[in-house]
Amino acid sequence: MHHEWIGPDIRDSALAHILHVLLIGGVIVYGWQAVTALTRKPTSVFLAVRKGFNAAWLAVLFLILTRLNPVPFLRAGVFVALVLLLFKLWDRVSARAPEDRATKLTRG
Repeated sequence: MHHEWIGPDIRDSALAHILHVLLIGGVIVYGWQAVTALTRKPTSVFLAVRKGFNAAWLAVLFLILTRLNPVPFLRAGVFVALVLLLFKLWDRVSARAPEDRATKLTRG
């Protein structure tokens, strides 16, 4: 069996298989990080949920890329993407304001 890097059917190319392995590996890594965030002390439920949604994003991308009809997975992809955007917005809102240079120079 001979695989081309990018052939007439992109879904059966070596590049596609490499991408599939990377996506599945990312799902496993994020899933493991979510479990460890719940089992270590102190427990971080927010971090576990965030890592779970990162894993879900990679899983949805995998499903969209590998299915002949990816349309049913697009709604799930949009939902997960919106949740990840909300996490980014939360990070921006809850981040501490950066200290300006004059404050740093006077303190230390």
